[in-house]
Amino acid sequence: MTRIVRPLTAVVMLGALLVVGTSSFAQKQPKNHAGGNGQKGGDTANKPPAEKTGPYKVGDTVKDFKLADSNGSDAHLSDYSGKTIVMFFFSKDGTAAGEAIPQIQKDIAEGQKAHGVIVLGITTDDAATAKAFVEKHAITFPVLVDKDKEVSKAFAATKTPFCAIVNPKSKLVYGQAGADVKSLIAKIESLVAKKEAKDGKDGNTPPEKKPR
Repeated sequence: MTRIVRPLTAVVMLGALLVVGTSSFAQKQPKNHAGGNGQKGGDTANKPPAEKTGPYKVGDTVKDFKLADSNGSDAHLSDYSGKTIVMFFFSKDGTAAGEAIPQIQKDIAEGQKAHGVIVLGITTDDAATAKAFVEKHAITFPVLVDKDKEVSKAFAATKTPFCAIVNPKSKLVYGQAGADVKSLIAKIESLVAKKEAKDGKDGNTPPEKKPR
């Protein structure tokens, strides 16, 4: 009987040692949080960068947007891709913005049209008010209705009048509160001159031939 007990005791003790050893080995193994790829933090390391939030700053790329114009037709910013886009934010007739409109139309919308400059009026008034304003001032450039102020907020144009310029590469190059049309025109002329000089250097616009 003693001979049988001793081997059984040895087997039990050996089993206990195996269990303890296996448990200790498991505790020493590093935890893998990356689903087997060895990267810490799982999918966090592979997440794309968060999209920009808040108002645009000079140098930012401006995303496309859609607004209805004063006639109720949809207009996209991308409709004017490749152009220098001047956005004039305003609201309500009779304000400084309303007083600046005639000069903006004459000196920018018409005066700079040949240089690829487009003017977009953006108003936070309702469609009926916007249409009446367009008719009263005989405005020929598009006036878009930003009733929910989403586009205005994106450009930090929470107080009107406000001017913004987007270059042909969709970069915001100017943003200024107020209706300083003289300063706006000077900025536009500078941008146009730089673009035309670059186009001529790159061969996109052939230089004029001088008469002999």
